[in-house]
Amino acid sequence: MQAVSANFISKVSAPRKQTDFAVMLGWSKQINPTTRFFNLDSSALDGGDFLKGSGDVVTFFDKYAYTDESRYVKNFKISKKVSSYSWGVVTAQATITLNNTTGRFLPEKDPVIGKFIKAGRPIKILTGYDGEMITNFVGFVGTLTINIVEQTVELTAFDAITYLDTKYSNLPAFVGKFAHEIVRDLLIEQGFSANQFEIDRSQQVAIGYLSPKDKSVTDLLKELAEAEAALVFVDEQGIIRFWNRTHLAKTQQTAHTFSYSNLTNLQIKSTPVINSAQVVAKPFKVQAFQKLWELEQGSEQTKIRAGKTIDIFAEFQDSVGDFYAVSVDRPVHASSNSGASMYSGTRNSDGGGGAINVQLVSVYNFGSTYKMTFRNNSSVDGYINRIQLWGVPAKVTQVITENAVSEPSIEQYGVNPDTSTGVGAEILKIENNLVQDVGGARAIANNIVTLYSNPNRQFKLDNFFVPYLQIGDTVDLQIDELADSFSCFITSYELAGGVNANFRQSLEVEERPKISAFELDKSTLDGGDVLAN
Repeated sequence: MQAVSANFISKVSAPRKQTDFAVMLGWSKQINPTTRFFNLDSSALDGGDFLKGSGDVVTFFDKYAYTDESRYVKNFKISKKVSSYSWGVVTAQATITLNNTTGRFLPEKDPVIGKFIKAGRPIKILTGYDGEMITNFVGFVGTLTINIVEQTVELTAFDAITYLDTKYSNLPAFVGKFAHEIVRDLLIEQGFSANQFEIDRSQQVAIGYLSPKDKSVTDLLKELAEAEAALVFVDEQGIIRFWNRTHLAKTQQTAHTFSYSNLTNLQIKSTPVINSAQVVAKPFKVQAFQKLWELEQGSEQTKIRAGKTIDIFAEFQDSVGDFYAVSVDRPVHASSNSGASMYSGTRNSDGGGGAINVQLVSVYNFGSTYKMTFRNNSSVDGYINRIQLWGVPAKVTQVITENAVSEPSIEQYGVNPDTSTGVGAEILKIENNLVQDVGGARAIANNIVTLYSNPNRQFKLDNFFVPYLQIGDTVDLQIDELADSFSCFITSYELAGGVNANFRQSLEVEERPKISAFELDKSTLDGGDVLAN
């Protein structure tokens, strides 16, 4: 839960209170003059000063100067939801409908903000009671829909995870780094300072090789989250969080207790049964210096006209599939060579007719592809008739396949029964090459089956608005009809309100099975305690 005052907590259950909200927009993206950016030799490491980004790079949402547009807000809604398996990348969205009877939000009309009525504006939404408010959403405005007839403007907004979906890394390949180190490096590269993210330590061994090329930062975060069975999201303050697979299992203080007295609706369902899971991985490992690729004879594809250039692409593959070149020795011109990168050109494609004056102009390593540009400085046409590339590769050295099953669950329910029909389905298969070893694959498969071999209760509840609750918080449910109470964690929420609108909150919560981890000198052999994943 968010840190709030005791007075704020007491207001939740108070019979009489004023519900407040604020929608703040940084139309001009003007930097707040009080913002302090990090300066070498003067700012403290891990202090409160922000790294200064370039262009539109996010540094911190509080750096902007905001305009309070609350009086124009007809309604708003904030939503966030965890995936079905309690890991992955979570995005938060918001929609805001503005009253535009004055024409304030028509592009170019208002003399102050008119030219800034466009996507990409920073936004904050706050809620609370009797003038005391907390932040519930920070992000950027996306699509703007102007309705002339109804005289409204609808804004959609997204958080920093969606922002990162359009950003790509220029970092070199990660070699021998842990997942938490990779996440940290990616976020810092994108302009986030250390006080803008909190990252749990990785639960698996260091990743042998990961090339960030041609993948968005969000896609990289998704792969890392799946490999770690981790949860990645942006909290209400704009802090990016990376929770490892043990985070939710740790004992947490109850953030709130719900009963019929503070609920307007309650629905009960169950999680899907997953009793058979398979994890497949082909991790890349850096190998010794060796031959990567060879062209043994020229062809029409390697013909090079007099005075012209051609591009030749080397595709790195072996019996397992594509592999990456960590480094490639730049080829040098030579008629024959062994143990080093080289190339040669001749009048004829088979190597006959005499040598031509061919020059390697440029190279570029795309990871699994190597581009070479050659120029023929001779007065006659010819062929690139031989190329050898030597270097350091990252290759797949083993194919990992780990299965986990719960025989008692299969006997009772069938294999992974469909939630709507109850008919058995296929094995849940996860393919992720960032899983590095058999132990890591087994831990993920076992974790899934341990948590979901039996259906866990899920509850959807509507309530009278508890704004400080967050994804992952523990809440207690006291349900008289079931003659029981349940400890659950929040997997999704919606929060809505506005001018003259009823403030409401809808939560989805899930009960986790109570699993006791084996402890030396405490647990009994062959008892019910299990080895922690």
